[in-house]
Amino acid sequence: MRSKESTVQKGQTLLHNVLAFAASLLVVLPLLAVGAAAPAAGEPQVYMCGRSVMDNWFTYWGDSDEVVRNGYDLIHRYATSLPDSIDDIRAVSDEFAASDSAALFYKLCFVDFEGWDAGTAQANLQRNRADADQVLDYVVNTRGQKLIFGNALPRTQGETDEWLRWNHAQYNAYLAALAAAHPGQVWVMDLYGNLAEPGGGYLRPEYDQGDGHPDDAGYAALEGPYFELLAQVFGDAPTPPDPSEYNSRFYFAEGFTRSDFAEYLCIGNPTGTDARAWSTYMFTDGSVLNRYYDVPAGSRCTVNVNDAVGPDREVSALVGSTTAGLVVERPMYFDYNGLTGGHDIIGADSPATDWYFAEGTTRPGFDEYVTVLNPQAAEASLTLDYMVEGEGVVSVGGTVGAHSRATFKTVDQVGPDRDVALHLSSDTPVVAERPMYFDYRWDAGYGWDGGHDVLGANAPGPDWYFAEGTTRDGFEEYLCLQNPGAAPVSVEATYYPGPGQGDPVVRDYDIPAGERLTVPVNTELGSGIDASVWLHSPDDFVAERPMYFDYHGAWEGGHDVMGADGAATEWIFAEGYTGAGFEEWLCLQNSGDHDATAQVTYYPESGGPIARSHQVPARSRVTVDVNHDAGAGLAISARVQSDHGLIVERPMYFDYGGWTGGHDVVGYVPAL
Repeated sequence: MRSKESTVQKGQTLLHNVLAFAASLLVVLPLLAVGAAAPAAGEPQVYMCGRSVMDNWFTYWGDSDEVVRNGYDLIHRYATSLPDSIDDIRAVSDEFAASDSAALFYKLCFVDFEGWDAGTAQANLQRNRADADQVLDYVVNTRGQKLIFGNALPRTQGETDEWLRWNHAQYNAYLAALAAAHPGQVWVMDLYGNLAEPGGGYLRPEYDQGDGHPDDAGYAALEGPYFELLAQVFGDAPTPPDPSEYNSRFYFAEGFTRSDFAEYLCIGNPTGTDARAWSTYMFTDGSVLNRYYDVPAGSRCTVNVNDAVGPDREVSALVGSTTAGLVVERPMYFDYNGLTGGHDIIGADSPATDWYFAEGTTRPGFDEYVTVLNPQAAEASLTLDYMVEGEGVVSVGGTVGAHSRATFKTVDQVGPDRDVALHLSSDTPVVAERPMYFDYRWDAGYGWDGGHDVLGANAPGPDWYFAEGTTRDGFEEYLCLQNPGAAPVSVEATYYPGPGQGDPVVRDYDIPAGERLTVPVNTELGSGIDASVWLHSPDDFVAERPMYFDYHGAWEGGHDVMGADGAATEWIFAEGYTGAGFEEWLCLQNSGDHDATAQVTYYPESGGPIARSHQVPARSRVTVDVNHDAGAGLAISARVQSDHGLIVERPMYFDYGGWTGGHDVVGYVPAL
């Protein structure tokens, strides 16, 4: 698979799974003079060893072999091609004594990875791994120095050799493993993640100076991530605030960094103030890892969690900032036992003792999990009350350790072939999600595989709204209605078709006490209808809307959301991408009696805000094609503001390096 962009990376272990050098890095520049440089007094020193990319980097910094930048003394040294580069590295290492204020940076060049067949690629991989081992052994084990590896640059559009890509992927994963095995001694600078085009794994065109090397814009993009990494290397990173000081906070229970999962955090900052966001990663053994990310005003940043925490980690997270008004999402892409796709949620703004889920099934072709984060200092005791359709309640207990997470597989708790809803209660506040992976209607020959995930609702309510929904060919939509109460509940559904598709349609549904009900929307409305829905009852209930699809006959998958509990005049989204292989939409639902004007502001990772306006007639829905509305090739956050209350969702469909699917979220409503 190809990696989606990671704009900001931190930490001692930086993993990525698909990496390739640009073909035009075949050019090797002449030997540079390596006379002894007089170090800048008092500044941490970094001896940066490499060839053409390193030479261009120092040209960007002022065309000198030594510069002091952001409080670091950066010294340029040359390292020839393999197998001779180890001699250069030993010579550079011998130039300086081991200390807490000096490090050696080492990067291979494209020619070290040449080879257009399996045998050559495998031989070069073995040689390159051996070289990394030799460098580590001398710099770290013999000389006791800090070591930074630079990983591969993303390839250019013209580089298509699969063995070369494989070689780079294996080598860079090996670097990440070395860093993970030597915390506090070895780091990896993620050149790839900071220069890659989202979704495609290529060097961003705006970062290509024409020969595959980064241009000045590319080196500018490396500034923040590189110096933040150096802050980690030299222990200069600031201490995170106490979580009680956060004015923006988002919790995520789910997370996995196995090689067949790619996890990200998207941090949107629609405010007029530059912000620093902190992520506290929490693992199953109770350990934690803190990292920080700077997010400019009116912009967003993307964090590659696989890189931040290392491989094969089950991880939860708290992302917070003392700046109010931020929003955070966690998109994930995967190949789950051959089922490919992605899912996404906006984090919970606080832990709670109650979490409700209306959807769930253990039918063949479905794997359902419940992931629970306990950010507290004491163990949490859980009760999972599954409300089985047609049967009643099945109760199961569980625990989650302090500052940890736990995962429960639903089929192990209720058995197979059951459609379930869930009420999870805890004796201490926790956060709960329900990821599901599926091969939808495999028995009917569909084979629409993928996954979806939702954050639970904290309480039942009388109203639930869904802005998205369609019964077009290639889509199958459902409503899952949960009644956790002791008496039956009657629900009125009002469907609002899109422009020119007819008048609102009203239906009534009855949910037995302590059970759930599934509504097939395609059957209710017929085919070819785009419709939002408002669900209302005099009694409290919970509602989700799973959808399964074969998007354009090419991208199979599914997505699911918990309904919004009311209309609002402002909605914020942290994630969004309009590049190749991604199609993004905004669905605007107006259930009120007044026409609404929606002002949409897009916040790209680079460049200024983009403003658009859309009319949403009363008692209808409007769908916005974001790829067209904002423009192509953008990593964006978005804010929707309106003069009358709306409900807004953002479905996205994708081909993430061969992992096809879609995900969807209801926007975040900021506190007043």
